[in-house]
Amino acid sequence: NGHKVGTDKWRYKLEWYGRLASWLAAHDKDQPLVLCGDFNIAPTNKDVANLEEFEGSVLFNPEIVAKLEALLEWGLSDVFRIHRPDDDAYSWWDYRRGGFERNNGMRIDLILTSKPVTDNAVASFIDVDERQPESDQEGTHLIGEKPSDHAPVLLAFKPVEKNLVQGALL
Repeated sequence: NGHKVGTDKWRYKLEWYGRLASWLAAHDKDQPLVLCGDFNIAPTNKDVANLEEFEGSVLFNPEIVAKLEALLEWGLSDVFRIHRPDDDAYSWWDYRRGGFERNNGMRIDLILTSKPVTDNAVASFIDVDERQPESDQEGTHLIGEKPSDHAPVLLAFKPVEKNLVQGALL
């Protein structure tokens, strides 16, 4: 995630996103493309529950947000925000601070899509239920069944034509 602003890991994170932007520049933005996963970047203030706590961190820092914005400027879309522009929805909560119980999280797991994919997306959501601790039938939390600190971000598509998939960058 970059460890701490100013460290070698932070510089590596910045350089990695620069290399990703260079890779994108060599490709056709009209081809189907999906970049998804744990980006360790919250795109906007809306994606951070507690700005005071996280602003300037490795996850929400103007320098790293600019790297994400460069990917969007190339032609990728944050498809979750297209479908849920006003949701206060998070995909990550810090265990050490009881973030999930207080809903003090961030949306750092993203699905970025090129226009052909964006145009075929019909819905996106974060499956917060998967982040809940495992419980037995009586609702007692099961010992040792600790879920990830992330929740899955999902994207639904309308049926696509075969030729859309054939040209995809896989």
